[in-house]
Amino acid sequence: MVDVIKDGTPESQRIYARREMEELEAPLAKLCGQLAEGFREGKYALIIGDDTSGRIPTLVIRGFANHLRKQQGQREIPTIFLDLSKDTDVMGIADQLKKRVPESDSRSGNRALLVTEWMNSGGTMARALQMLSDRKGIAADVVTLGTSPVYDRGFHKQELSYRSAEVFSGDLKMSPSIYQNVAVSGLMGEWKDGTRTIKPIARTFRGYQKWVNESRGDVNLMVQRIVAQVFPTEQTQQAA
Repeated sequence: MVDVIKDGTPESQRIYARREMEELEAPLAKLCGQLAEGFREGKYALIIGDDTSGRIPTLVIRGFANHLRKQQGQREIPTIFLDLSKDTDVMGIADQLKKRVPESDSRSGNRALLVTEWMNSGGTMARALQMLSDRKGIAADVVTLGTSPVYDRGFHKQELSYRSAEVFSGDLKMSPSIYQNVAVSGLMGEWKDGTRTIKPIARTFRGYQKWVNESRGDVNLMVQRIVAQVFPTEQTQQAA
């Protein structure tokens, strides 16, 4: 189940610590509704989030998936984060895959779920799908809050289809604030000596812990709200 917020305030009356979260709720609720059947059927064995601005959507989708898995007595779904930014070269992504992505069990038939906040051309996701398949033997579907007209008219849309990747979209028409605002996740990418690393934006541990706590609270609240929207009957039965 979803972690319960313990101050007694109904989730419908609570507010997010970061206002940027508000625009994410509707598209993420739509996405979770689309993914619910796949999660219940065990279609996905791994969630891969696109750091850093894709972290919040990834955590919300993971929370929703784990809510369903716990109902069925299953363990939490493994979730990792990769830096898939357009500035990360092929060898950089390959090194991340080697270190963080487990080998695929070809007998399981399970797929991975690639989560990003926005697809502009779709090239980044196409490259990630190719490398997952070529280097790890893992097939994947893609989740995004929205896509740009460039993607809708472009070559990479056809490429994703060619790779048998289903693309789930929350139908946002403009890139969300988290696409540019790293402060929402509390993390940022930094280039140094030709290597890009993910690091906290806060300069002190106390500051970083504050970001972590606020982000965790916002994600937890959003998962509760989305569960209530996707499964209203479930919430009514629990209230009774």
